[in-house]
Amino acid sequence: MHSGRRAPLFLPNFVRPVGRNSLTSRLSRDKFQPADVQRNGQVRHPVDIAVMFTALWVLASMILDLLTPVELTIYMIAAAIAPAVLVASLLYYFRFPLVDFAVMFAALWLLAAMTIEWISPKQLSSLMILGAFVPALIVGIWLRIRPRFRTATADKPEGVEVSSP
Repeated sequence: MHSGRRAPLFLPNFVRPVGRNSLTSRLSRDKFQPADVQRNGQVRHPVDIAVMFTALWVLASMILDLLTPVELTIYMIAAAIAPAVLVASLLYYFRFPLVDFAVMFAALWLLAAMTIEWISPKQLSSLMILGAFVPALIVGIWLRIRPRFRTATADKPEGVEVSSP
């Protein structure tokens, strides 16, 4: 933008005005240019993230409602897992590295499962313990067997061969 003012936060990158900040420049289509960041796919729009994690939250609540006793309603489950989903969405928005996000997500899922167990009026199945630890187990296995050469190849100069351990 040439006017020196930044566009409001709610204005997407691809509709930032290029010319003067007047009403006519905002309304004319030829004054808008797509941002390089938007074309490269580096932008995670907050509304997209909110919709995605809300859909995952509702889906997880419905699935857990099917797997738990009738006394544990979908509203109780949704309230129990909402903080974990909210924190996971913030971690995703702030672009935490994949390994950190996976570890934190597994810990949040375990915390949500413990909360569901705590608020349940009846004792839950023993399989709930297995369901709570499965994400942590998957992340642990993934961290143990993932290739270690990715970090070495990310910083290698052009034309240099890096052998895997």
